[in-house]
This record gives sequence, structure tokens and C-alpha cells, in this order.
Amino acid sequence: MTFARLKMNIVCIKIESVRFIIAVAAILFNITPVKICVASVPIVPARPKTKPASVKTFTAIPQIPFRIFEPVPNPMESNYKALLRKIKCFVFDVDGVLTNGSLILIPGGGQARTMNIRDGYALQHAIKNGFEVLILSGGKSEEVRTRLKGLGVKNIQLGCDDKLSALKNYLWENEMSESEVLYMGDDIPDLTAMKISGVASCPGDAAEEIKKICHYISPFKGGEGCVRDVIEQTMKVQGKWD
Repeated sequence: MTFARLKMNIVCIKIESVRFIIAVAAILFNITPVKICVASVPIVPARPKTKPASVKTFTAIPQIPFRIFEPVPNPMESNYKALLRKIKCFVFDVDGVLTNGSLILIPGGGQARTMNIRDGYALQHAIKNGFEVLILSGGKSEEVRTRLKGLGVKNIQLGCDDKLSALKNYLWENEMSESEVLYMGDDIPDLTAMKISGVASCPGDAAEEIKKICHYISPFKGGEGCVRDVIEQTMKVQGKWD
């Protein structure tokens, strides 16, 4: 006997029991019997616990939004190329810009520095194409002066304690505006002079205070091509590099 058939028989037995109880009650209490109609309810077979092999199920995979985060561009760096079109004068510090900031101590109290050959070529190339080059350094090394003079640099101020005043005087004497100056420095003594310059730039290893005010931060470190970097970019923008 199937489960469905057994279940139907149980329901029928329950109905007959109810009818019997009602009939007995009618005899005992002198009640007129009432016909009871029980609506037949179709019995639905139980749902099989196992799924048919032909039915395929799919698991929904949630779609996770994917976004590539790009660095937010520095607004100062985004427009510095346009500012390079106005540049007529390059101003450079020595230690930490034209050199790597290191000093080699020589017996007898002497000091030696190293400079980058490519930086030297860029300085020569700029001067030959009509750009002014001004060197402002707190150092007093005559060897530095000799090297720069050999590259054609004429405006060299060593032992400069007030670079802001030195820059302003130079601009006044040469009838130039601040917007025509690109200043590359690396540390606090350059800060005030850089703030008034048309383009403030620095080597990649400059002090954080300097980086914060720069229009352009070179990927090259001091003494390793940062001077060549800014000169070449400026001259290329103005069509004078080749």
C-alpha cells in the first residue's frame, strides 16, 4: 500500500468516528441528527526529497563593482608645463641640487663635491640658447665657482645668506619678472626665494617643506640629473632643445 493510499484511509476513519460520536450524542440528548458534509480534499503526494537529475541549479554570483583608483594629480604640477613657456632664467642652488649634498673631507681641511656631467651639458646648452643662469649658494667653494665658470655661467653668488633678496636684486637689475624664473632648490634656505618664482622645482630627495610648495618635483635626485631634467623640459616646451 502506498503512503498516499494509507493517508486517505486514516482520514476516512477519522470522519466515520466523528459521525458515530454525533449519532450517540443525538440519542442520549434527544437531538435531531444533522447531516455533516465533509468536503473531499485532494491529497497531494509528498514532494520528493531528491531533485531530478534533469533539473539544473545555478548559484548567483554577486557582482562586485571593480574600480581602479588613480592618484589624484597635484594641481600645481598639472599646469607647470604652461608656465615653462615664460621662463627666461634658471636659478639653482649648489649643494643638494647640482651636487648630491655629500662632502668629501680632504686631509688639511679641504672639501670636495661631485657634479653630474649631464647637468653641466644642460647648463651650457641653455646659456648658448639665450637663457640666464643664476647660482645662489650658501657654500663658499672656489672649486665650484671654477667649474661653473668653465660651463659659461657668469652669475655665481657664493656665501649667499639671503637668497630672496639676492633674487629680487638680480631681477631688478636685469629687468625681469618673477614669472620668468624657474628656481630649483632643495632645502629651507631656498624656501622664500622659491615662493616668489614663476616655477618652483626641486630634486626628488628634497626636504618635505620644499616639496610642498613646488610646481614640479623631479624624479631625479640632487647631483643625479635633476638640473638637466628641468632645463631640458623647459627648452623642449619652447622649441629650443634641438
